[in-house]
Formats: sequence, C-alpha cells, structure tokens
Amino acid sequence: MYGETIKGTPDQFAGQSTTNGEKMDPNAMTAASVSLRDGAGNLPRTPLIGMGTTLVVSLNSDPSKSVVVRINDTSPLRPSRILDLIPAAMKPLAGKAYNEVAANAYDCK
Repeated sequence: MYGETIKGTPDQFAGQSTTNGEKMDPNAMTAASVSLRDGAGNLPRTPLIGMGTTLVVSLNSDPSKSVVVRINDTSPLRPSRILDLIPAAMKPLAGKAYNEVAANAYDCK
C-alpha cells in the first residue's frame, strides 16, 4: 500500500509524451508516479512505482470511492504526493479533476 496525497494533472499536458512514450490522454485511467531522487538530489526518471503497474486508488475519507489506474509516467511531485492522476481518474474520487486529496493506492498484483 502506498499512502499520502494525490493530485489531478492539468489538461495542458494533453498530447505530450509520457515517460513510457504514450501520449498523455486526459480521458485515460492513468497516473504518474513520484520519481526517486538520487544521492545528489537529482531527479532521475526512476519511478517509485514501476511503469505498467496497475493500482486501485481509494480515498482515505471514503474508501468506497476508488478508481483503477495504470502507471505510465513519472512526475517531479512534492514529497508529500505519491501520484498525479489524469483528470478522468481524479474526478470520480474528488468530484473535480484538479483537486488534491488524501488517498491510498494498492498494487493489483
């Protein structure tokens, strides 16, 4: 289980390439994982949660609200955030696409 907060990704990134080469689709059920910093504080493109991993993301305040997403990108998130969700994935959780909420993410393995 991965905890912390998640945030919606702005539509302005639509069409741009993700880390795995896909185009960012605001209607897809995908997410970007926080990247691990190296010892020098640089941000390599190494996701904390592996590319292609499928997660169930649920709200801390209401676990009945959940979505299934696939990791297809990395993102230089704040240390308190674990995922950036595409708008289509964020809206069912938070009621709007660009909110920041406390949530848990569970690996679907």
